[in-house]
Amino acid sequence: MLVQNADKVVTRDALIDEVWELNSSSTDSYLVKLHIQHLRKKLGDNGADPKVIITVRGFGYKVPS
Repeated sequence: MLVQNADKVVTRDALIDEVWELNSSSTDSYLVKLHIQHLRKKLGDNGADPKVIITVRGFGYKVPS
């Protein structure tokens, strides 16, 4: 979903709804954060200065095109 929406911010709620087909809650938000961390590790993306998956504070995540 992030790659399909490159350069657009994808909210955590949208990821939860689209990827996991769940209604969002605070626990689900934590799970998204955890999965993003795992993806960054697998992609070799530096969590302190990410280049592949960028966090947009208060909104969600995006990947540059």
